[in-house]
Amino acid sequence: MPLSEMQRAQVTNRLRVFCDKRVPAAVRNELRVRFPVKGSEVVLFEERPAF
Repeated sequence: MPLSEMQRAQVTNRLRVFCDKRVPAAVRNELRVRFPVKGSEVVLFEERPAF
């Protein structure tokens, strides 16, 4: 069952706060924490540049 609009907004807001706290501002160009929300599924992942 997909998340309701209110649940989706709560999840999105909480994960944004988590991601902002997880990655210091000094390294945000080298590391990102992101999350897609699809239906009732949320996937949290890190992005790093290819070296």
